[in-house]
Amino acid sequence: MIKMVKQSWAVLAIGITLPHQIKNTAILLLTLTIFSCSSRQKLNTQSFIKGFRVNDWKKDSLCCDERRPELVKVLIENRVKLIGLKKNDLIKFLGRANIVGSKGKSYAYFIEKGTQCQNIHDKYRTDIQTKMLIVDLENDVVTDVHVIVP
Repeated sequence: MIKMVKQSWAVLAIGITLPHQIKNTAILLLTLTIFSCSSRQKLNTQSFIKGFRVNDWKKDSLCCDERRPELVKVLIENRVKLIGLKKNDLIKFLGRANIVGSKGKSYAYFIEKGTQCQNIHDKYRTDIQTKMLIVDLENDVVTDVHVIVP
């Protein structure tokens, strides 16, 4: 003998009849999709910080052309805009860090000409002594920006 089980059916706005559990799941997925696609605006690196020349910063990645010292002043003056930035947006804005700290919790960028310019082909040098911009991250979000002097 076969027992008939009565199911709760619902009609979605698009006219499809679905069981109640499937309807709830579909609504949840639709809601998550909408919110994940509209979470935040895309970062415009050229106008993010007024007076900061992104292209000059990136072209002088080792600071051997000495373009970065004046640019870092603009960054420090506007450090509040950097705090809260996601790691991917930071990399898009400043480029890849010269040195990444343990577990990716800090990024260091050279901001003065130093020993890193003496033999630029040796990327594993450990004797670099130069002023650096340090960007601290927690859970892939910028928490602090400061300069260190060796």
